[in-house]
Amino acid sequence: ALAKPLIVRPYTGNFAEAMKKLREAEALMEVADEQALAETVSVLRYSPEEATGMGRRAQLVVKKEKGATLRHAEVILGLLNKRGRRWGGATD
Repeated sequence: ALAKPLIVRPYTGNFAEAMKKLREAEALMEVADEQALAETVSVLRYSPEEATGMGRRAQLVVKKEKGATLRHAEVILGLLNKRGRRWGGATD
């Protein structure tokens, strides 16, 4: 997380949860086309306070979520181990 503002296209379905959190934090801007991208870059270029704020908010979201994959994997592995014991299967 480099504390930079995020500009994304609306096609972020594979990252729905992350995008939701970044939107809620007002840490990104969505653009629909090249013209919107140019306008957004211009706005951020001439509004450094806004760009810096967006970047800091994005960085906070990323820091808060750091380790989420490991936490999810631990929960899944724990559930699989319980399932294996219940059915008499191996737990390793």
